[in-house]
Amino acid sequence: MSCRMPADLITDIMLNKSLIKFTRKAQMILCASLLVCCIGKKNNNFQASSDEHINNSYPESCFNIEQVKDFQNMLMKDQYLRQMMSKIKFSKSQSDSIWELQKELDKENTEKLINITGKCGFPYPDRINAPIPLWLIFQHADLKHAEKIKLLLKTELELNNIGFMEYKMIMWHLNGRKLEEFPGNPNN
Repeated sequence: MSCRMPADLITDIMLNKSLIKFTRKAQMILCASLLVCCIGKKNNNFQASSDEHINNSYPESCFNIEQVKDFQNMLMKDQYLRQMMSKIKFSKSQSDSIWELQKELDKENTEKLINITGKCGFPYPDRINAPIPLWLIFQHADLKHAEKIKLLLKTELELNNIGFMEYKMIMWHLNGRKLEEFPGNPNN
């Protein structure tokens, strides 16, 4: 399975032509995430053992245009307040309130993505034909969902429905974000 990401799509994102308007920093993060998705997917050497039976049949209607629009909205909910918090100085009480709101959005997004992944498989960009790095949602998930997400994504990695680097980034978060375990750390 290849990552379908035409160069004009990255250009559209960088020139603010995408459906979701991101700040320049968010655009760079999004483009970097897209490249990581493609590189991770291309270099994913993880294969299920030959004696395992894997059922990769999900309903065809899982990833329609309405669902893709919903994925864009989910990513916007995941990133908007985080971006705002990095750019604007807030009082401690304002900041605490914004983070409480973000936690609610993260909870909603995580539960929705868990349900979608269980029903349809992980919506990796080349599976939905859209450059939406939904792995960020699981990377911001409350750790109370850690075991469920780990089980889901182990299967999705075996099915080649998620890139190895995205999988590693999510696992890094779910395992406590220890610096020594960060993907790409030369010491691990």
